[in-house]
Amino acid sequence: MATKKLTWELDDQNRILFLDNTLLRTNDTWDLQSPFNVKKLPQLNAEKLTEDFNIFKTVLLEVHPGLYRYNTKNQIDSIFNHFQVIFSKPLTYQEAFLNFTKLTSAIKCGHTFPSFYNQTGFIKEVVLNQKDKLPFAFRVLDEKIFITESIIENFEIPVGTEIVAINGIPTQTLLQETAKLVKADGTNDGKRYADLNTFGVGSYFEMFDCYFPLLYPPVNEQYTIKIKKPNTTQVEELKVNTVNRQERSNALLKKNPNHITKARPTLEIGILGK
Repeated sequence: MATKKLTWELDDQNRILFLDNTLLRTNDTWDLQSPFNVKKLPQLNAEKLTEDFNIFKTVLLEVHPGLYRYNTKNQIDSIFNHFQVIFSKPLTYQEAFLNFTKLTSAIKCGHTFPSFYNQTGFIKEVVLNQKDKLPFAFRVLDEKIFITESIIENFEIPVGTEIVAINGIPTQTLLQETAKLVKADGTNDGKRYADLNTFGVGSYFEMFDCYFPLLYPPVNEQYTIKIKKPNTTQVEELKVNTVNRQERSNALLKKNPNHITKARPTLEIGILGK
């Protein structure tokens, strides 16, 4: 007798519904979380945030082997004092995640950061999987962003098109601020900028996707960007609709069935026999 395998949708996350004592009718698609307004979520309690911060501070002080490798004791004390004030007030889920990231990035340790992968399904959905991503894959070079793939329809964006500004902020500025959040040892800014390259891999959390919208959220699910196409000095401005990670990955695969779907090692080392 064959046994049926039980399959749950949405991996480790139940569906999120907001109930307000009115008739609720949903039109959902299997294994796809329906959009919802994160602004309806209550803020995190200041007392609980302070408790979490104090636990985190204690762990860093007692366990972290390199806490003073790139900062003096006075600098670390100043960092803790600064964030103790921040976590003493109510914060949104996005603000809390962002500030814990700012705290760890100030330590300058390449192994210390709020991991994207061990969050609960709820936090992944609310903070990391929202419809706030750019509809592009791109490379970062010399503090500039060059588009390698676009899912925008009815507007041609050639490979190598440079994004000059987003929402009026020069690309160099927004890259500098986003790179500050990327985990790396000491002053290894080359690694920080390299990690901002975005390939549009649906199953993989990419640094720019996670951090940029927290620093510079879109307005009504749109970004206003200025671009400069290859071999021209003309700057064009357009509004682009934001997407979530899976929407972008699906659109890229539709355009190119060979588009990468998972992170692959760029270097493999093996021992060859005689």
